[in-house]
Amino acid sequence: MGYFKIGKYNVFYSDDRFIEINKPFYENLSVFEMIGMKMTNGGKLNKKALQLQKLQIEKINKDLKIYSKQRFYEKWVEFEFLDEKAKNISWEIIYDYFEIHKNGQIREIRDFDSQLLDSYEGNSYNFPQGETIELEFILSSNKGILSNLFNKHRTLTTVVNLTMIEKIKGTLSEIIIQTNNQVLKLGKDIVIMNKTVANSKS
Repeated sequence: MGYFKIGKYNVFYSDDRFIEINKPFYENLSVFEMIGMKMTNGGKLNKKALQLQKLQIEKINKDLKIYSKQRFYEKWVEFEFLDEKAKNISWEIIYDYFEIHKNGQIREIRDFDSQLLDSYEGNSYNFPQGETIELEFILSSNKGILSNLFNKHRTLTTVVNLTMIEKIKGTLSEIIIQTNNQVLKLGKDIVIMNKTVANSKS
């Protein structure tokens, strides 16, 4: 679903939050209008989709004004997903994380035949880019802007099997991903550890 920047907060717009906000809006639309909202014109949102997006942002901004910081944070910023929900939403959360931090990317590791089959079946972004993805993190040297511009960055890569994810929680700025055998802590710093080691530290 993507995220909204509301005030100083990165609001993760999961489908349950989407449904909560938009139910009144959708009740007044015909089936054809709902289908049409998914259509774009040269990559731009159509009129109905733009109208909906405006209402969404207005609603979240209203909540920012009337709720306490803690209540707003719990309602819109924090998230925790388990099991199948965690597996299905993890790619989207990781993608948004990279969009915010600008410190890496999700790399394509499917072979050509797998990409072609997924595209043909309409699964290119269903369990996006296949069940297994590679995360590439850019490791900053913290030596200043000029140094970072002219020096080759070191990178850290790790492969994550989305079907093995058991839990994903936190915020888009600080994420904890727990799989069947490892824990990834993604923020400004990157920590990847064996699940046994992680449990012994908690």
